[in-house]
Amino acid sequence: MTREFGSGEAAAAWIQPSRRSGRCGLRLPASRGVVEGVSELVALGLRDPTQRRTTLLLLANLDPVVVLAALDDLVPIALNDRDAVLVRQVLGRLAHADLSSRLPPIIWLRLESADDHDVRRFGELFDHLGLLDELKRLRHWALMNGDPTIREVGKDFRR
Repeated sequence: MTREFGSGEAAAAWIQPSRRSGRCGLRLPASRGVVEGVSELVALGLRDPTQRRTTLLLLANLDPVVVLAALDDLVPIALNDRDAVLVRQVLGRLAHADLSSRLPPIIWLRLESADDHDVRRFGELFDHLGLLDELKRLRHWALMNGDPTIREVGKDFRR
């Protein structure tokens, strides 16, 4: 059974201009069930390569609560050359305090199995999001790594 994002009156009720930017975005009703349902649909869309890009574009306009719920699914996509920039844009909308507390643990769990490409993408993500302490920590970790290609990434992030 395929689940799709709603349309018509229900979806239109969620689309409201943001007070700050004037841009339209999806503001979810306060119901926890609605947020969980939308988060589930987003997770399914991110895991399906045929729906991923569309889901990322939609996620850029969804409530930050939904974006935060999708962090575990967004981190591996941030490694993909095709979607890395779009993931950075989606995450860049979030509050720095939310990102600095929630994103680094997800990335650090993935580093032990990461190759030099992944380490570079994580560094670029930290840099783009202004998580400079985490970038410094990543650089130090990379410079001390036994893999010469990962050490090279560490050298590239010296400032």
